[in-house]
Amino acid sequence: MRKNEPLFLMIYVIAGVAVSASAVTYWSAAGIMLANLIISSIFFQIDARVFRKIVYIVPFGGLIAFLQPFIRGENVIFSYWIFTIRAEGLEFGLLLFSRLLSAFTFISLIAVLKEHEILGALRQLRIPKEFIFLLSLTVRYLMEFRLALRRMRECMASRGFELSSIPYGRKLRIISYLMGSLIINAIVQADRSYEAMISRGFSADSGLFVRRSSLNLYQFLKLFILISLVVISAIVPLYVM
Repeated sequence: MRKNEPLFLMIYVIAGVAVSASAVTYWSAAGIMLANLIISSIFFQIDARVFRKIVYIVPFGGLIAFLQPFIRGENVIFSYWIFTIRAEGLEFGLLLFSRLLSAFTFISLIAVLKEHEILGALRQLRIPKEFIFLLSLTVRYLMEFRLALRRMRECMASRGFELSSIPYGRKLRIISYLMGSLIINAIVQADRSYEAMISRGFSADSGLFVRRSSLNLYQFLKLFILISLVVISAIVPLYVM
């Protein structure tokens, strides 16, 4: 990826998420997702395996969308025992789920960028440096938290400790103790990191180095065409349906 591609891709992702959030029907949101998959595969030459990350995110938003037909609306289309599905809730649930799915397809594009490329692109888009710094620390400590969890699981396995063979109630207590220990260790590590940063002269006014890049006329036109295709994919279903 060329040095100005992160900025190009970040603008495309932000515009795509904005268009996805403004979709008024689930058909238009599905069209946005399909357009993004085609554009990403052809123009950005991104492997389709990148979008597998969506599978891990969908259940969180999918649960909220799944509950909508049971709690929203008045026109009943199906009823059995305590389960009642309403037309307004079903349509809203499909719209919410398709919006989330189309937005997640854009967000998954960021997976092809490195951390410093994302932060540099955000800085060039005039995002406040305080937000960028907090974002960088968040990403850093998420990775540290994952490594700490992996080390803890390896230590448990090396001692022959398996959660699968423990009763459910006791398993919950053990997991809560482990999570508490991880959080305490994370807080201690954060304090140590802050003291190390202060000792090296860090302050709220410290600058952030960003490798400058710019978009040429060809990339502006290309970006305009790609975003236009995504917008058209959201508008056409409104007139077709």
